[in-house]
Formats: sequence, C-alpha cells, structure tokens
Amino acid sequence: MHLPPPRCYLTGGEGILTGLRDDGRQWGCAMIHYTCDLCGKALLADEDTRYIVEIKVYAAYDPLEITEADLEKDNAEEVQDLLDEMADMDAEDLEDQVHKTYRFDLCPACQARYVKDPLFREAVRRVPFGNN
Repeated sequence: MHLPPPRCYLTGGEGILTGLRDDGRQWGCAMIHYTCDLCGKALLADEDTRYIVEIKVYAAYDPLEITEADLEKDNAEEVQDLLDEMADMDAEDLEDQVHKTYRFDLCPACQARYVKDPLFREAVRRVPFGNN
C-alpha cells in the first residue's frame, strides 16, 4: 500500500521529521521554526497570521546629462582608480553599497506597530539621551 507522508506541522523544534512509508521508502519534511523578528514570539502554523516585511535598499541613479566635453574626456585614469579602490574591498561590501534586501517575520502585534511607524521615527524621538 502506498501512503503519502503525514502532514508536517510547525512544532517550534528544529531538524527534519523522517519516517518510513508502508512500502519501506523514507519520507521527510523539514520543520520550519518562525519567530517574530521584533519581539521574539514563536510564530506557529496553527496560530495567528504571520507577516513578512521585505525591505530593498538600492542606489538611486538619476539620468546624467552628458555633454560633448564628457564624451571627449579620457576617463581611463578615473576608471583605473576606481578599480584599484575596489580591489581591496570585499565583494559583499561592494554589493551592499548598490543593493541590499532584508526579510523579516512579524507577529500581528508587531506588524500593527510597524505599519504605523515603519521607520521607527516615534521610537527614536522617545529615547531619552543623557548629558555625558
């Protein structure tokens, strides 16, 4: 008899659930554990909605106005200087200067707070700074 694997439920543990089907073949499914990235609350499959926040940060390039003088100029030295500067930099650091993506899981309470103040401006205003 051919039976599919049982459903996998999020249980808050880590690892892989495995077992044997009646025909002797092994089945497995990964247990995925989500927590709210703001408050740390466990987000289980059978509980409230889980929200995903994706943030993209990338360099904005405005169209350049190119003149005749720009086209006539030899930029080889400038390009070589840039390449020399980048040679000592880590590839990940270079990528982060151009494009960076973040992904966060939020519980319903943190999602409600986040959409009201996505840049946390109010939270920053409330932080008391002492005179040092």
